[in-house]
Amino acid sequence: MEVDGEYTALMKDMDYALEQVRASKFLADLINQIQEKPEIVSNFKGRPMVVYGLGSIQFNYAAKFQLSLALLLREVMGLEIQKDRITICCDDITLTLAEEKVIKAYGCHIVLVTDGRFRWVVVDEPTVFFLPFTRPEVLGDLLHMNWCPSRLEKMLILGRSLKSMSEILDPMVSCKEGHYPKMTVKKVSYIIDRLRYIWGIKEHTKVFKITNKSPSSSSESESHDYNPEEIFQNLCWQVFNIKRLKSIQDMDILLPSKTAF
Repeated sequence: MEVDGEYTALMKDMDYALEQVRASKFLADLINQIQEKPEIVSNFKGRPMVVYGLGSIQFNYAAKFQLSLALLLREVMGLEIQKDRITICCDDITLTLAEEKVIKAYGCHIVLVTDGRFRWVVVDEPTVFFLPFTRPEVLGDLLHMNWCPSRLEKMLILGRSLKSMSEILDPMVSCKEGHYPKMTVKKVSYIIDRLRYIWGIKEHTKVFKITNKSPSSSSESESHDYNPEEIFQNLCWQVFNIKRLKSIQDMDILLPSKTAF
């Protein structure tokens, strides 16, 4: 009975979040962008979507907005994500029963992820990846598993730019003189290895910013100090420059040495 009550409350919150995102300037900007530049998503129309990095939709309003955006992408003309082919990657430890029930109620599939790793996704068909709060090393896992032009060309990413992600993490893992990593040696070694894929590919991406200005005043936020404009302000579309990548005989030459960090 407790789960039923949590489910009902969460569905009510999701109704509100969906309403807010549907009416947001960000979604309007995204729709206008696709209408004006359909080539950005044309190869991914009616294709599946994988979502990673939502956070807890039960305890975090930002996560509710992120899930709402993922669901509404099914309705965007020119993109029209397949209604029954949205996969939500969830932490196998923190996912609650109410969250699982709500996600499935919206027709989404759930994949439980262990240790935050993204090792299972090998892209064999055009797929949209919605990565709102995905850690850089997790994105590195995804790139590592698909490190060839034939797979990378099947990926459309909606998330933070790879360049901004690498800039944020670089100081945290730097082992250069005067810098000390803020994590264990084992974790630093793994993250540096995955960060190399982001560093190697970031100059071979095409970034399409979604025109959107963050609100000038926090008074525009109506609930929980969050609103869609604030949550989505750093999102952009990204595809890889496949023509350039196909001219490279060995993709591994793009990877910087670990000693560069």
